[in-house]
Amino acid sequence: LDTTDWKDEDLRSGVPYIDVTNTDKFVPQMLNLDLIGAVSFDKGCYPGQEIVARTHYLGRIKRRLFVASGDVAAPDAGAKVLDEADRTIGEVLASHQRGATTVTQAVLNLDDVEEPWADKAVYIDGQSELRILQPTVDLRQQS
Repeated sequence: LDTTDWKDEDLRSGVPYIDVTNTDKFVPQMLNLDLIGAVSFDKGCYPGQEIVARTHYLGRIKRRLFVASGDVAAPDAGAKVLDEADRTIGEVLASHQRGATTVTQAVLNLDDVEEPWADKAVYIDGQSELRILQPTVDLRQQS
């Protein structure tokens, strides 16, 4: 795979893409890192550990990472994601365009995205339609 294909596959698989535009905006659970075993709740001290542990043991995750795709220009990280009523339901984490197709990772409010999630339409800038792909993990489960 070349680097273009690699990034596309990473985004599709749900591996969150963090860069300078979205650093410190999300707790690991919002990026589904707890669901893929990338967070330890048993060890160590790290920045943000208290809020991460508190969310794990006491809280409910209200936002989760989704992957969507469509034949649109790649939106910028931080762009608002809208529902069909033009309500903001989340924001873009990362996008990558390969040919005409764009793959986008977005952190969405679970209460605003009804199940089944696969093939739901979401919008960037009120016009560009993306379709949510089937999640690779069970987003209903709490870590």
